[in-house]
Amino acid sequence: MRLWLNILWLLIPTKWAIVAAPFIFLGLAFLFWFLFGALFIEKTNPVHQDHTARLERLIPLAEKGDVDAEFEAGIIYRDGLAGQIDERKAFKLFSRAAGQGHIAAQYALGRLYAKGQGVRQDYARAAQWYLKSAGLGFNPDAEFSLGDLYFDGRGVENDYSKAISWYRKAAFQGHAGAQMVLALMYEKGWGLERDLTESYVWFALAAEQAAAAMRYRDDIDPRRELEKLKQRMSRLQLKNGNKRFRAIRAQIRSNKK
Repeated sequence: MRLWLNILWLLIPTKWAIVAAPFIFLGLAFLFWFLFGALFIEKTNPVHQDHTARLERLIPLAEKGDVDAEFEAGIIYRDGLAGQIDERKAFKLFSRAAGQGHIAAQYALGRLYAKGQGVRQDYARAAQWYLKSAGLGFNPDAEFSLGDLYFDGRGVENDYSKAISWYRKAAFQGHAGAQMVLALMYEKGWGLERDLTESYVWFALAAEQAAAAMRYRDDIDPRRELEKLKQRMSRLQLKNGNKRFRAIRAQIRSNKK
């Protein structure tokens, strides 16, 4: 009897191991998945999902020639809002919309040409599309970009007077980048006579939207430039500058209504 009890005692661990093995394996597998599996599983991005669904609705409309659908689908492809950037598709869609006179698509197409995204870089073609988009005076981004091309002589002949003209059009519509560039041009005398009062006016306007202005020139803070400029100006210049600043600001606000 004692012999049988000893044999049974020796067999119990083995039997329990056989019975418990599948559960131990499942437990270890679950623990491994919980700790490491999430590192290799692609997480669902709700923003990508929303834009993917939107893209599925836009494409059939774009194929039928809906100009707004062409533009919106182009934005999704250009910026990778559905999860993957496709600049070639964006270029094709913007081209179709721009050809139908869509102002925002004309500007977007110009940017692709200027940056060489989805198409070979061509500043001359960029200038042509910026000009079409800016022609009616409703797109300060296109006006500013056209001013940049004339300022640097890319795709067009270098012409400060034309650059200033386009910058001013954009600046009077509240474009922060154009306001800061104008301020610099008046301060440095680039293409026009130096005028600290005018420089003060445009720096003051740019300073009211400093974050937006610094997206175009992150090395220049219009608020600091404004304070430095004040130290160089007479009381009369400051008085005249503040008067003109208020008048132009009122005009800009009126233009936006």
